[in-house]
Amino acid sequence: MTPSMHGVFKKRIWIWLLVVVIMGCLFSLFFLARYNRWTYDLLNDNPSVKSLTLAKKILDQYPTVKFMDLPAEIKKRL
Repeated sequence: MTPSMHGVFKKRIWIWLLVVVIMGCLFSLFFLARYNRWTYDLLNDNPSVKSLTLAKKILDQYPTVKFMDLPAEIKKRL
């Protein structure tokens, strides 16, 4: 192998290393956050609601707010 060929291979290795680092950064930015949300549903039991009474019981746990009591910013968006 000639010295010039050695330099070409060395440059290609650095380019591939740079590509791998960039892909790793993109992977961690875009995929990991979504992966955590996807695995939550797989790892935690989320039973389906099969009756109206059970749905009402779940919704009654949360407070209700009248439209007039909402802040002006939210009313403006609706």
